[in-house]
Amino acid sequence: MTTTTPRPAARTAHLSAGTDSRFTVIPAAEAVARRARLDPIILDGSLRLAAAQYDGDYRASSGRSGWLAERIAGSRHVDLLTQWVNPDAGFHFAAPDPGAFAAELGRSGIDGTRPIWLYDQNSQMWASRLWWTLRNAGLHAQVIDGGLAEWHRAGGELASGEPTEATPQPTAPPAVRNLGVWVDRRQVEAILDAGDASDVQLVCALSEDAMWGRVPTRYTRRGHIPGSLNLAGHGLLGANGTLLDGPGPDALSGLDPARPVVLYCGGGISASLAGLALVHWGFPDVRIYDGSLEEWSAIPEARLVSQS
Repeated sequence: MTTTTPRPAARTAHLSAGTDSRFTVIPAAEAVARRARLDPIILDGSLRLAAAQYDGDYRASSGRSGWLAERIAGSRHVDLLTQWVNPDAGFHFAAPDPGAFAAELGRSGIDGTRPIWLYDQNSQMWASRLWWTLRNAGLHAQVIDGGLAEWHRAGGELASGEPTEATPQPTAPPAVRNLGVWVDRRQVEAILDAGDASDVQLVCALSEDAMWGRVPTRYTRRGHIPGSLNLAGHGLLGANGTLLDGPGPDALSGLDPARPVVLYCGGGISASLAGLALVHWGFPDVRIYDGSLEEWSAIPEARLVSQS
């Protein structure tokens, strides 16, 4: 049996704890033009999450079949149901332990020395989740703005069917850090308990109807965490699925860029898209409540506000 000796650990480019909007998105046309020279690792994070037909209707499935049907040539699929997550957290898509994440990256041949580009099939939110996970680890990555459709429109090469490229060989894992861009339930509770003494802005990244509980939820209870502002993730994309150049006068819903922001949604995915947008626009202190409403709504005593 052939064994593979991991390559020596390489110098890893790390992200600073502050905002660096250079490492948020890359326009698809630029990505197509620069791919051959930069030799990036390209990852597709697509996953299927069905709209809830009734409360508690949670149906998620792998996006691999869509990736096999059409993808950026040479890309790999990351299945967020089982990869880049903590399977023991008790809720979906939980942020991975940094050490376990580094080991997983190493096993997949990612050592932090090549550029990492991310995309998904249509929504940009799954790519944003991959981006936020790498961001917390201190690793640079960029989302291909507009995803697969914009790549295609820019003339980028596509592929379909089972991949013919060689399986990436394991490497020494990248050096990672924990930059603390996730928060947990107890930290959110502390924000609520502090009331007006806290300068943290809680922001729900669901649609207005979902935030107010006017439509069925995938989770245990409808509504939002008290005191939340609303910044719907999908509202931050233009007609072609790319990030807006900047927030319109009403888009930020009273958000103060000088104050910390904690985003959440149903499962931390739309919040990742909103987080990507805010970092891209220069917000210096943005974090995501990892468990979001899936965790929060399952706790009977956790406070929720709704119009249902």
